[in-house]
Amino acid sequence: MENYEKKLLSIKVTESPLNESIFSVAELISFSLIKNTKDFETTIVSLVRRLPFQVPKLPSFGLYVEDWFKIEVNLYGYELIYCERGNYDIRERSDNFFDITFEIFRIISPSLTESAKNIASTIDKIEDQRLLIWLQMSSEIYYMFKINEFYGYKSSTKNITWMCEELVRMGVAENLQNAFNKKDHIIKGITLSGIPITKANEIYNKLKNA
Repeated sequence: MENYEKKLLSIKVTESPLNESIFSVAELISFSLIKNTKDFETTIVSLVRRLPFQVPKLPSFGLYVEDWFKIEVNLYGYELIYCERGNYDIRERSDNFFDITFEIFRIISPSLTESAKNIASTIDKIEDQRLLIWLQMSSEIYYMFKINEFYGYKSSTKNITWMCEELVRMGVAENLQNAFNKKDHIIKGITLSGIPITKANEIYNKLKNA
């Protein structure tokens, strides 16, 4: 894989403030007794109205929608299902409201923040496809922190792991531990979405000491 380390580190970023979380952990956990699709839909719709960004499309709740997600809820848990060509592909299965809602917020949040869009407009969409993925990973972290601090760290763990894997694929690091120790690279990856440098350092240090 091409080593585009210099391109990554040379990107100029613009900070965007991160406000307080929209939903507390306690509030989200309070919905854990919901065990039917209709009540789940009502709850998700009410939560989405409070999000600090526009959501163009929600998952379907119980109904098949071609090339999109649907949610099924029963006494045993929650399923996030992708519908395609008349078939169903279960993407996530969870026994609790908190985790499945995280997955829903991930798929309905914008793919890029305004800061990331500005960067994306300056790079080659074909030659720099991998950089676009970095922008998307960073943007998801940003939006999850806007929703909930816990979700922010949950997303950080997932997406920073991808960043470390990418650094190994690029030949910048020998292994994942070595990749994570390249703080400048990881901090750059976190801040691409506009996350302030102070917050990026806080995220990195918390994951390092977890």
